[in-house]
Amino acid sequence: MNNWLEYALKALPILAPVVSLLLATSQGAGKQRRSLAHDAEVASKLPEGPAREAVLALVQHQAEQLRSEERRRDLPMLVLSLIVAILLGYLTIWLVGHAVWWAYVLAALAAVGTLLFIYIVFDSAQNRPRDTKDEGE
Repeated sequence: MNNWLEYALKALPILAPVVSLLLATSQGAGKQRRSLAHDAEVASKLPEGPAREAVLALVQHQAEQLRSEERRRDLPMLVLSLIVAILLGYLTIWLVGHAVWWAYVLAALAAVGTLLFIYIVFDSAQNRPRDTKDEGE
């Protein structure tokens, strides 16, 4: 019974950054394309009139916006933060295994560092317009 918990804890430092990476990459331009496709489908089902014209204008605006944005990910920071998050996660587990007081203090600091780098993985993996990423936003 206790064996599965040990394996789960040992897998956590790898799973947490990878899940964060997968969540961040799923929120890219694909979401905008799906929204655009849905709005185009709605527009095709509407009868002629002002409502259809408004939805078609929205579709046109979304298509122009999607086409005009040059998007990218911050890959060097993504790779670096993924590696550091995994290493700090394993360092946390290793330190908790020691039975001295200072190991718990260092483990708590390593755990906070792990969470910080998991956030950086999430932030770096998101598709962003080139201008806002270059400004440090």
